[in-house]
Amino acid sequence: MKTSRIFLVFIILAVIEKFFLAYFGHGIDSALYTDPYSPYSIFWELTNPWQQLGPHLYRFYSYAFDMSFLFLYFRMGISRAYLAMSQTLTIMFYIGILFQDVTVSALIGLGAISPVLLVIPILYKFPFGWSWNFQDPHVRFMLTQSGFATHGDLSVIVYGILIFLWVSALVVWIRKRGKSEEKKAGSL
Repeated sequence: MKTSRIFLVFIILAVIEKFFLAYFGHGIDSALYTDPYSPYSIFWELTNPWQQLGPHLYRFYSYAFDMSFLFLYFRMGISRAYLAMSQTLTIMFYIGILFQDVTVSALIGLGAISPVLLVIPILYKFPFGWSWNFQDPHVRFMLTQSGFATHGDLSVIVYGILIFLWVSALVVWIRKRGKSEEKKAGSL
């Protein structure tokens, strides 16, 4: 019980820090404003109104998106340890130009509900849905102009966090499934 409270404190502190970073932050990746093509999927474009909102309001939109999924995961009983870890790690996305990854990281927690849902953040992050031709300008933008190509060290950190969260969500699901199977076996 005490460990659960410690995780709750980490979650609350991360939520507060994210709010201040959203308010005082610097914006989002300027490449999203300077190039007509996005390195993300159509679904990302539809759920991230960065062009319509501008950098300041988009940061609050991202924060609201993140907090909505945190609330959903909390209500669904997702491990507080996972929530504390994911909220703490993704503070980095609120620093500097990484706000476009906030919505991606929020969706990764779906994998703690079902591993099938882990495909959603992958399809969301990469430029799927524009065409079936991978010579598409969106794919070229991802490979040549996005952080994937131009911010090497930073991209390693960002993708490292996203992959770690993805694997962690899968581990949470596996552990939860194992506990439910133990409970079923114990009641027989």
